[in-house]
Amino acid sequence: MPYTYPRCKKCGRPAFYRVRYARLWLCPKHFVEFFERRVKRAIDNYKLVRGVKRVLVAVSGGKDSVAALYVLNKFKEIYGYELMGVTIDLGIPEYSEKSIRIARSLYERFGVDYYIVKLSDYGFTLGDVQVWRRVKRIRRPICSFCGIVKRYLLNKTALEVGADVVATGHNLDDLVKFVATDYYNGRIEELVKLGLKTPASNGFAGRIRPLGLVSGKEILYYVNTLGLPYVHMKCPYSPRQTNIQDRILEKINDLELEYPGFKIGFVKSFLHHLKPIMAKSYSVEKKGIYRCSICGMPTSNSDRVCGFCKLRMRVSETISA
Repeated sequence: MPYTYPRCKKCGRPAFYRVRYARLWLCPKHFVEFFERRVKRAIDNYKLVRGVKRVLVAVSGGKDSVAALYVLNKFKEIYGYELMGVTIDLGIPEYSEKSIRIARSLYERFGVDYYIVKLSDYGFTLGDVQVWRRVKRIRRPICSFCGIVKRYLLNKTALEVGADVVATGHNLDDLVKFVATDYYNGRIEELVKLGLKTPASNGFAGRIRPLGLVSGKEILYYVNTLGLPYVHMKCPYSPRQTNIQDRILEKINDLELEYPGFKIGFVKSFLHHLKPIMAKSYSVEKKGIYRCSICGMPTSNSDRVCGFCKLRMRVSETISA
């Protein structure tokens, strides 16, 4: 008996993508429509841009941030916000150059005003952080220090340009592993911050994650279908060994194969039920916010020196020795 190729549920043309949890086969055209409808529904349901006049989208050049830039640019007329872009030059040989080249090409293609923020302007690069880690034999992964750098520079840029929120390309898989790992480690403070939207407060710009309910696989198909360029190479500083977050996501992906829709149900259940309870109980013990005595940016560190300035001082001492 000859094999019957799947047909698009919407138009009957040959399908190329199966949405397993929705039991849908879709052609490229209707997959793009499905994807964008999902993102728009998340923006509406979680009020991501309500009262927002200016959105600063963080573009690293990877598929997720490229998709976020494209879809937010497409929706800006619908919601009436101004879109701006920012790309951080971490000073990683070849990788940073490719990231900036792709990000700049997309900004100019879409007519989006943008900023390229160089970490080297602050006296060090991520490569210097790697040297410092090796000299001091620090086991903490470099990705955590990269996170400190990105959060600081994105927040600083957002405040300087008057953006109401910073939009990032975090997807469903990211949220799944963040929620599961923070729960495993008992990091209630971090769990309370997780979600599709983090309101602005105490000198910190708001954050939105418009792709938080679409998977990395769906994003990959989306950008490839649209022919959008993105950085294919992996960051050379990424850990070679699998960490606990990756292992947790692997196990949850196994559950997704057996029970389609498990991941999105997991995140929605957290957002709708568990997070409100945690936020209510945690608010009683909320940390104070101070101003960094070196740069003036907000920090929760009681010694009044933010994580970025501490990192910069420690790395500078090592590389100048």
